[in-house]
Amino acid sequence: MSLTDSGFSPLAECSREWFEVVEADHAGFRSLSASMAFAMALTVSIAEKRRRH
Repeated sequence: MSLTDSGFSPLAECSREWFEVVEADHAGFRSLSASMAFAMALTVSIAEKRRRH
């Protein structure tokens, strides 16, 4: 599984599952807030699923 900003990324090619998150671009700088929020939500949901079993 990988997290990338493009379906053409080498990570997407070698992953069985991948998530594409596009960040906002502000004057040439990209914030990582969307990627960080996704990564935190994913880890919390996995932990919650494991806790229930």
